[in-house]
Amino acid sequence: IPDDNPTGANAPTAAEAAPQADAASRDRERADQIFGLLQRREGEFIRVQVMHSRQVSVVTCVYRQADLRCSVRLGRGGQQHRRAAALLNGLASLSEAFRLLTVVTREWALSRQLIRRKGALTGYAVALLVLFHMEQGGLVPPSVVRALARGHRKSEVSEALRKWQPEPLSTEQLGEQFCGLVRLYATIGFFASSAVCVLTGRLLDRGGREDPFPGARVSLPCPVSGENAGRTYSR
Repeated sequence: IPDDNPTGANAPTAAEAAPQADAASRDRERADQIFGLLQRREGEFIRVQVMHSRQVSVVTCVYRQADLRCSVRLGRGGQQHRRAAALLNGLASLSEAFRLLTVVTREWALSRQLIRRKGALTGYAVALLVLFHMEQGGLVPPSVVRALARGHRKSEVSEALRKWQPEPLSTEQLGEQFCGLVRLYATIGFFASSAVCVLTGRLLDRGGREDPFPGARVSLPCPVSGENAGRTYSR
């Protein structure tokens, strides 16, 4: 995955710098438009940024007290920004417990040693992964979320997670599930897009190409109302 550091190994050449500067300028001009779209859920988003590192867009969303980053290879131009807004709106619409879940998932990941200092699986990837499973009825026990809502200390939540024994998942399975989440939100009413799994580095692509993660198709409720309600997605 390209480096977010513009002075690093993936720094653009002089020939690449000019069009990238123009793109950055357009992004700044569109920032107000993105914010306007996100204000459908007024008061929940504190700050939203769309940054670019070569071909990978990094959508940073500060959601109340939680900071999540999702590295997604989106399209270009106006479609890119609409997809980014749809992605963030979809995440916000999952549950009022969204902010609490970010705390839960980080505690869970630390207790399971899924977050390593130099590892590829990051806190925001785990948070998104567990949000996806929560929607499917699965990874984080509802009792833990309710405990957080009652104001229990993080140490108590961490202890509850240590006592909970989930089914073991390989790192490849975790990566595929993360890709499944990104794939779900990348297909909300827009043109072909793709996503890079932050764990395995594998590319997910839609738009007629072969599915890199073939499997059973499941019917998922679309997180935004409109023409795509009831659409069937692959996970």
